[in-house]
Amino acid sequence: QIMNYIRAGYPGIYIVSNEETRIEGEIKAVAQELNHKLFAWSITDGLVDTADGGAHEGQDPQEMLLKVLELPENTVVLLRDFHMFLDSPNPVLVRTLKDVLRAGKTKGKALVVLACRQVLPPELEREFVVVEFALPGREELGTVLDNIAESASKAKPKGEKRDHLLDSASGLTSIEGENAFALSLIESGELSAAIV
Repeated sequence: QIMNYIRAGYPGIYIVSNEETRIEGEIKAVAQELNHKLFAWSITDGLVDTADGGAHEGQDPQEMLLKVLELPENTVVLLRDFHMFLDSPNPVLVRTLKDVLRAGKTKGKALVVLACRQVLPPELEREFVVVEFALPGREELGTVLDNIAESASKAKPKGEKRDHLLDSASGLTSIEGENAFALSLIESGELSAAIV
């Protein structure tokens, strides 16, 4: 879905999820598939080219948006925690964001806000397509389970035991699932659905 939005030229995508690591992996895969450059921004690191780790000035959100205008065409910019600046937004920031989105539409640039909750002031509601990212399914949790088993030099659970473990982890994020599987290994020496 995200790939289709970027292909269609949507300049603003707002992803609601608590799974920052998982979503970042998805965005990276999408950028690679589309042969787009990927930059990631956070207030602590500034604007970083994910290909070489090169950091650009721009820890301030306003400053970062102006830097986005200078980035090459066909670029995806992942904005971490940007929703915090939209809670009670600065009018200059809102206007700059709208200008960057407009310019991005014509230059193949997409701003992807990754946030744990949706915070869009009325001025920006129509500027972003909102994507609610679902919790991981059995297949994704199964991969997490297998990775934990492998890292602990345990056999990958199969059959009914695997089903019980995955049922127990249902509704957890990938990180929560990983933590729960690891805790069961620490507490019981095995992967235990009861502990998960």
